Amino acid sequence: MTDTKTLQVSCVQLHWAQPLERNLRNTLDYIGRAAAEGSRVVLFPEATLTGYYFPYLVTLPPDAVRDALAQVCRAAAAAHIWTIVGSIQQMRDRYLNLMHVIAGGRKAGVIFGARTSESARVVSQPLARTQRSALQLSK
Repeated sequence: MTDTKTLQVSCVQLHWAQPLERNLRNTLDYIGRAAAEGSRVVLFPEATLTGYYFPYLVTLPPDAVRDALAQVCRAAAAAHIWTIVGSIQQMRDRYLNLMHVIAGGRKAGVIFGARTSESARVVSQPLARTQRSALQLSK
C-alpha cells in the first residue's frame, strides 16, 4: 500500500476489441493489477468496455453493457480502488460516450462528452433532466 499522503493512479492503455466479454475480462484483470501495485485510482480509456466499432456497438443489448458495468463495480469494490471506465451507451435517441466514475463499488458519477454516431458529432442538444446532473466535458 502506498503512503496515505500519496495518491497513486494507474492509467491503463489497452486495445479494445470485440466482443464486450473480452473487453470486460481485460478491464477486470487491470483493476486487480492496479490495486495490487498500490494504486487507489485506475483510469481506463473511453469506450473501454464497448469499443467504437459502430456496426457491433448497435447490436449490443443495453442489459449486457449494464451487467458489464455492474461487474466492474463489484471488482472495484473488492479491490478497494476508484475506477474510471468508459463505455458507449444507447439512450432513447442517441449514443453517448460515457466515462463511469466508480467509488466504493458504486457509480459515483458519469462524465460524458461526444455523441457517437457514424459521424461522431459533439452533443450540443439540451440533455434530459436525469442527464443534467452529469459532468459535461468542454468541447
